[in-house]
Order: sequence, then structure tokens, then C-alpha cells
Amino acid sequence: MTTIYMNVMLLLPPYATVASLSPENDRMVVGGRTFSTRIFPILLETRFFLRNRRGKPQHTPKQFLGAVAELARGAAAPTVQPVWGRELLTAREPPRPSFAHREYDEVPETKGAILPPGGVEHRYFFFGPGELAAIRAQLAPCQRRHCTTFEVVSGFVWKLRTMALAPDADEEMRLICVVSARGGGKTPGLRIPWGYYGNSMVLPAAVSRAGDLRSNPVGYAVELVREAKGAVNAEYVRSVADLMVLRGRPHFTAVRSLLLSDLTKAGFGDLDFGWGRPVYGGPAKVGPGVFPGVMSFLIKYTNAGGEDGVIAPVSLPGPAMDRFVEEMGKLLRAAPVDHIAAVARQRAAL
Repeated sequence: MTTIYMNVMLLLPPYATVASLSPENDRMVVGGRTFSTRIFPILLETRFFLRNRRGKPQHTPKQFLGAVAELARGAAAPTVQPVWGRELLTAREPPRPSFAHREYDEVPETKGAILPPGGVEHRYFFFGPGELAAIRAQLAPCQRRHCTTFEVVSGFVWKLRTMALAPDADEEMRLICVVSARGGGKTPGLRIPWGYYGNSMVLPAAVSRAGDLRSNPVGYAVELVREAKGAVNAEYVRSVADLMVLRGRPHFTAVRSLLLSDLTKAGFGDLDFGWGRPVYGGPAKVGPGVFPGVMSFLIKYTNAGGEDGVIAPVSLPGPAMDRFVEEMGKLLRAAPVDHIAAVARQRAAL
């Protein structure tokens, strides 16, 4: 984890300073405002050692860094006391998965199913009030009222990404969500305490034939995402724990998949180590990794016009990116396509 404190507006990764400090860093960055009069940014690097071995994002890093921030501001102890409680989410005896867990399907890799490490272009797409209204206008009335911004944007991006990659109509495409088992609203039987430092995230997958994603309205993809998220309950979480034991902790399916994590409510923007509140909280890099273009995020963002919205980073080969932009313009109709090239944003942040 790298924390960057600088007096710069409209920050977006990747950051050149991150590469110089930690070349292998692909974790998170919290960017904040300092009251120092120096023109150079204050850099604080914290490696994400509390990270699940299979790369699932966790609540733990925010909780840990929140505790560090409190201590840095002079607190005698963290407000939320740590709880070990590893037995809370252990597998049952005997393990008995009760869901299909399509996120862990063993899918043979075919040509073009996983993006090549080279030749991938990274861009950011901004979804403000105008873009969101244009997308919601294409949804069914019940979806307009009840679907979250995450569901709307992820369904929209999933459909566009499928159209851009142009797989065979019968190929299965996946949109994998990151859902927390905390809070008790949907998982009251788990009783996970606030101070729990273990992994409490699951990765439900929306699955569809590529042809269906392309031919159906965007509401089709949005509804599949909503249903996948809605399937998560206490039994689902226990079923994941059982599957991990039976199958030796498999990686989520990367073939023809997009994993999208909602960081808009992650709280990294509230961390204060004594230098003031951050102006940015999100990933230090996007796109690169073991499976280029498979993992992405929704990040809070305010554009140059002062509009609040979310940013969705997208990584695709050049020709596919051109198709993505073209199809996005068509689906948004009169709404302008507000996309930002990663290279341009990197220069602007320097």
C-alpha cells in the first residue's frame, strides 16, 4: 500500500512516484492533502501485508490503516478493537457447498479468452449524473428505482466490454462482484464483529452467453448483476468456505471474466494520519497483473467541471478499446463519452 499526500486535484492512478518507490506495487493508494507549504508531495508507503492469498479485496486493510491513523493522531488505542475470531468463517465438517459458485468454474482457456500482457490500453470512463441518467433511462421502471449505481455501471460496462471483445455468441462471460459479509443486513447468522480482521468477502458471479449480452438491452446485464449480488446470504458465505477446503482454495475464474469491486464506500478517503483528509483513495495501478484487464474498480471522482460521479477503469487491446468507446457513445445517445486516457491522467498528476 502506498499513501501519497499531495496538493493536486483530479488524481488518478497510475502514479510515477509509486513505481519509483515500489516497482511491484499494485495495491492501494490513499492520496491526501497536506498543510505543508512545500511544493513537493509527502509520500508515505505502507505495503499491504494483510491481503488474502487469492487476491480478494478485504475490509481488513481499511480497518488496519484506520487504527494506524488514530494512533498517529495521538489516540491511546484504536476505537475498534481487533478481534481474531478465525473460527467464525471456517469450513463445516464435513464441507458441503450448497451453491454452484460459478465464479470458480474450471473453464478451458481458448484463443483471446484472457487478454495478452502486452498491447493492452488502459482508460478511465467517468459516470456522472448525466451518464447515469442516460443509462437508467434504458432500464425497466423497477430497475430505475431499485438498482444501485454499482449495479447500473457494472452491467453497462460488462455489456460494452463483451461487445468490444467480440467473443463467439455461445461463449460464457462473467461479471464477478465483490460482496462483503459484514454488517448483518443480509448475513445476520454470521455475527461478524466489527473488529474482525479475517477475510469476509465473497465473489458472486453473473454469467451469460456473449450473444445474449450483446443482443439484449443493458437492463438484462444490470439484472444479472443484481441477482448475483442478491444471492449472497449467510449460507452462501459458508458454502464458499466449504468449497475452499474441498478444492484447495481455487482462484476465481479469469477466463472471459471481469471482476469489479466497488471502492466508492471503502472509506479510504476518510483516513487522516495527521496531514488532513485525503483527496483520493483507490488503487495505485489498474490493468496490469497476473491476468491483465480482469480486475477493475469503481472509484469516487469529481471531474474538471465539478460533477461528482464514479470512475470505471477499463483495460482492453487497442482495437477493442475503440469499439468500446464507439458502442458507449451509441448507448449513451446524446450523453457525451467522458473517458480519460491513463497516460494523460498520469501526466496531469505530476
